Amino acid sequence: MKTPWKSISDEFNPKQNAFDFIRFVLASLVIFYHTYPLGGFGAGDPLQRFSINQEAFGGLAVAAFFALSGFLITRSGTGRVSIWRFFWHRFLRILPGFWVCLLFTAFIIAPIIWLAEGNRLNTFFQFTNDGPLRYLWVNWGLRIQQFSIHQLPTQTPFPHFINGSLWTLSHEFACYILIALLAVTGVLKKAPWLALLITLGLMALQVTNFVWPDMFATRIPPFSELGMFMRNAMYFFVGASLFLYAKHVPAHPLVFVGCVAIFIASLRLGFYSLTNGITVPYIFLWLALKLPITQWGRYGDFSYGIYIYGFPIQQILAALKVNQFGELPYFSLAFLVTLILAVLSYRFVEAPALRLKSLNLFRPSGTSKHPPTSSTITPTNNPY
Repeated sequence: MKTPWKSISDEFNPKQNAFDFIRFVLASLVIFYHTYPLGGFGAGDPLQRFSINQEAFGGLAVAAFFALSGFLITRSGTGRVSIWRFFWHRFLRILPGFWVCLLFTAFIIAPIIWLAEGNRLNTFFQFTNDGPLRYLWVNWGLRIQQFSIHQLPTQTPFPHFINGSLWTLSHEFACYILIALLAVTGVLKKAPWLALLITLGLMALQVTNFVWPDMFATRIPPFSELGMFMRNAMYFFVGASLFLYAKHVPAHPLVFVGCVAIFIASLRLGFYSLTNGITVPYIFLWLALKLPITQWGRYGDFSYGIYIYGFPIQQILAALKVNQFGELPYFSLAFLVTLILAVLSYRFVEAPALRLKSLNLFRPSGTSKHPPTSSTITPTNNPY
């Protein structure tokens, strides 16, 4: 039966959407959020103050990233490319840029901060249990186990964290693995209600944590890695469910306005954790579908580079005392330098890696060029 309103499925055009623009804005919001703790400006960004510390622009950006990624990755998980190629695409999108960022941080950013703090360069390369080589060794697998190099920086408003943004990448890849498992087992095609059940379970855990924080904290502390993963996974699976049930979810302006109203009210009145699992994914997905900024990524998708390089650049600038000139100069210079690095990262690392997506490494000789559709995945026009 045809509904009188357009659904998300009706509105989604893989080649004409604003996903690239939204991701660029979200990555920029992360830099804006980090301006306050890294630059030492007051008690938090404007959203933190407005929401009575329930949410910040950085947390909101990460939540929206996960929701949009869940939508797009689940689209990939319902199609016709082998599961190995799915992981190959995910590997190429995340790991090369991440590894180069680790190298750049260890051998360019950290030495600059080391010198800015009055040390001699030759002492930087002395072997210690928190030196640059160990930083590379323990972090190369995405899970960040060493957040600093030689405890750098030591003289900034937010010390001992040289890149505090990378921790979410392991959560993202873990969600990819979960989607791949659901694809392999046929859940995404034959029993999408199981994915929806996972989504509802993750949302229930967050609501439980809100209603009974003292009891629940003994099992899943709100700020532990497990607790943060479950929060990020909730957003990811809400995005996944919005794709799986896209034909049944209206993409109506009134629904969007209603979600925005609930979002604002919950931030101000203190019940954000009860509604954010629905409002945040819908708001940003609606914007990605409806905004007329559809050619933003024609020169490249720089959001990933902005996200992974923003934090260490802000730490360099804080070590060089640029934050003493005020919030706007500090943020503006950090954004400009980070954008330059993001463009270079995309041009010389990410884009060349993505060109390897079509390598014919995953079809044994003598097999059909058209593999069976079970346990398979669809290529998308987006780099994720």
